[in-house]
Amino acid sequence: MNRMASTTYLLLIAAALWLSGCVYQSKPVTASTNVVNTVTLTGNTLDGRVDRYDATFDYFPDKVAFRHATQLRLEHHGHYKLVTFTPNVNGDTVRYVLVQRGTPVPNLPGINHPLTHVFEIPLERVSLGSMRYGGASDLLGVQNRLSLVNGLRSITTPSILANIKVRSLEL
Repeated sequence: MNRMASTTYLLLIAAALWLSGCVYQSKPVTASTNVVNTVTLTGNTLDGRVDRYDATFDYFPDKVAFRHATQLRLEHHGHYKLVTFTPNVNGDTVRYVLVQRGTPVPNLPGINHPLTHVFEIPLERVSLGSMRYGGASDLLGVQNRLSLVNGLRSITTPSILANIKVRSLEL
């Protein structure tokens, strides 16, 4: 599976997490970053990176859980999320390891398997292999992070069209 297809799948999974039968649970989380300062997260980090990694800290205080999905499974860990996707009845399983930007990639069994894809989040750049996902990128708020879109004539999403006018996107 190439990188663009992986990115498209990740965008679809993110949309699925956002839209499909999820229960949102939020609670403030506190972690000590050094002896003097204490940081409190009241939500997931949407921009930037972790400056000093703390293995005991939960970098994802916002949690989601599936009520009805049978092909998707999500596991929350302190600095990464593991998304397991079974797209067909053949049992092929694709794993996405979503690692908080600035923290180490976890040493998981099968981390180098061809069907395991590691992404640092929040994503800095997103590409769309098809503009049918333009609305999903808008819904997820990543339209300002688009670096590549396929097919100038097929773009109808207003925020993406405006983004093309403001800055150059590779088409």
